[in-house]
Amino acid sequence: MRNHLRINKEINPSIMPVGWLGEKECTCFTVYISVKERTSFMAKFAIYRNRVYKSEVVGYLISNYIAYHLGKGYDPFAMKVLKHGKRYKEPCKEYVNYSIGSISQTFHDVVRNSLKSIPIKRANALFYYALSAFYNAPDNVLDKLCSTIEQLKNPVTKTEKYLTLQTELPDSSFNLIKGYAYDNGMTICDLMCVVLRTVCMSKKERSEDCSPIARLFNLYRIMTRSGEPFADTNGRILTVQVCGEREKKYMLKFIKRRGLTRKELLRKAIRALVYVISHKSRFEKRIQYSYEAIVDEDDYYYERLSRIDFARNVYSRQQV
Repeated sequence: MRNHLRINKEINPSIMPVGWLGEKECTCFTVYISVKERTSFMAKFAIYRNRVYKSEVVGYLISNYIAYHLGKGYDPFAMKVLKHGKRYKEPCKEYVNYSIGSISQTFHDVVRNSLKSIPIKRANALFYYALSAFYNAPDNVLDKLCSTIEQLKNPVTKTEKYLTLQTELPDSSFNLIKGYAYDNGMTICDLMCVVLRTVCMSKKERSEDCSPIARLFNLYRIMTRSGEPFADTNGRILTVQVCGEREKKYMLKFIKRRGLTRKELLRKAIRALVYVISHKSRFEKRIQYSYEAIVDEDDYYYERLSRIDFARNVYSRQQV
């Protein structure tokens, strides 16, 4: 028995009993068709055998067909595929059995019990309807059907559009960060992303970064800060969103490698920022900054933040 068939993720869960997760006990569906039809169906499934199994196709189509007629949640694409199905003809003596194995026993019982509530009242006709739909559907529809079933069997977790860091901090620290950000034409999120930029790059990029910001907010400056919650619990909520696939990738790797939570990393960055602003006289003697000619207008925003305005205002801002 193939393990992937026991999972039964292609079956619409809306028609199944509550808490049903699939089981190892399996049975089969049997349809009575002509020899020519059986040969045709077998040949069609053989073409897609490396992508999908007939038990998965039948389970997906029939479960959504039943869900549609019972007024439950269903996949509209399944009904689109079933439009290519044909009605079953009365059998004759030349007809033979065609079995669809590895069917969940619970699903088998649900199908049998639902026949009285759906337009197709006979199980044989229902199975034929699903098989003929797969056989008659065009290639582009079948390709999408295979992809849909594969996604149901192996769901891919959607990545976050933004990497969100959130923590609670005292009002005094929040107002300090807010005031500094607004004075320099930045949002709070932009400011904290500048502080966190060193954890959003590779080790090689970090070692080659000699900018003033890297001297102020290097890993040592951030990681030596405490990641514990702030003493003042009646504070404000600060949310920082890191965008960009590259930045998210390296930040997640950094958090995992250091064994930190997102909250702990954000608290460290907040304490590092407050420390730098509060001790500006200690750093202004070590770092020299100068105006640079902006050649590429598209790079102005980055140059302004990382090399001119941000560094200059750290040293010139009055103690809060």
